[in-house]
Amino acid sequence: HEWIQRKLGEAYHRQFGKALAACGVSGDDGPPPPTQSPRPYRPELTLSVVSSCAPGGGKLGPDFVEASYSNKRSFCDRWNATCAFSDQPPRGDNANAPNLDKWQQIDRTLRESAADWIMWADCDAAFANLNVDWRRQLRDHLVDDKVMLVSRDKNGVNSGVLFVPNTMEARRFVMQLEAGLRDSEDDDQQALRKLLIREPHLRKAVDDNVPQEKMNSYIDSEAGHHWGPGEWIAHQVWCPKKEECKSHILSILEN
Repeated sequence: HEWIQRKLGEAYHRQFGKALAACGVSGDDGPPPPTQSPRPYRPELTLSVVSSCAPGGGKLGPDFVEASYSNKRSFCDRWNATCAFSDQPPRGDNANAPNLDKWQQIDRTLRESAADWIMWADCDAAFANLNVDWRRQLRDHLVDDKVMLVSRDKNGVNSGVLFVPNTMEARRFVMQLEAGLRDSEDDDQQALRKLLIREPHLRKAVDDNVPQEKMNSYIDSEAGHHWGPGEWIAHQVWCPKKEECKSHILSILEN
């Protein structure tokens, strides 16, 4: 009797599974997960690249600064972007002046530029592959209702390379970050964490899920994705062997 019930049950489940399959549904796994289509490529989008190096190059030296700016100009020329550089020393005598100055430059570019997106790239970040079309590279992330695109490493968000859309909401976000950096010893990544705690509605507007290999690969650092030939951006984050690290990034900048 038990054997007959078991066989009848197996036959029922086989027939039920066939019926589900005929409808395009898996009886074991439930409905197949929806597939997300890539966002359309938008060739009309425009970009302004913002960067700043310490006056005279600081510990990196003037040759590094010239190589950095030349590399970024080459990218701007290749993709009809505008470049906005600053050699002026950060205003203010507090230790946090460089962090504040960075966001003031981004804020100023948002107000003065007609570009659709603003990109910040640290002095020690290089466009290692000038043939990468930024609009195609980041097509799934270039959404106007975001206020910032950024990647994460093992320590959290790294804002050495980031994108901000030229929208009113993004401008308000940048101004809030500036306010958090004034009279503070926080770096901009700490200021961002505190801002998102105070303003939790902004969390969905900050896209920190951009893969590092898409926009912020590292050289000589185990803290995140290691740059490989052909990848778009190579970033020389903190490195203990300064001269060796400088030669690595210079070889990329100059080539």
